[in-house]
Amino acid sequence: MTRRPDDCTLTPVQLAKIRKEAERALREAGALGVLPTPIHDILAVAKVEEVKEDVLNEGFLAKMRHKAGDSIKRALSKVIGLFDAAAGLIFLDQLLMP
Repeated sequence: MTRRPDDCTLTPVQLAKIRKEAERALREAGALGVLPTPIHDILAVAKVEEVKEDVLNEGFLAKMRHKAGDSIKRALSKVIGLFDAAAGLIFLDQLLMP
């Protein structure tokens, strides 16, 4: 199995758990093989809610850069979303195309 670059910090156990939960959500939402992907159904099954406020705007990211220094600048420019698993919230860049 080839790992994607963003999976490099996960242990095999963590990766297996994430895959299992993703497959469960897809199956329970009836989304396997369905196009376009019924994202709202999957979020409902996973008990996850998208936060519509634009918390990833340039002002927020600038504050994060200032606090963390220039070393984080390249990483933050690639952030398109954040997931708070404990709260069941997804924060997406509101400038993304649907």
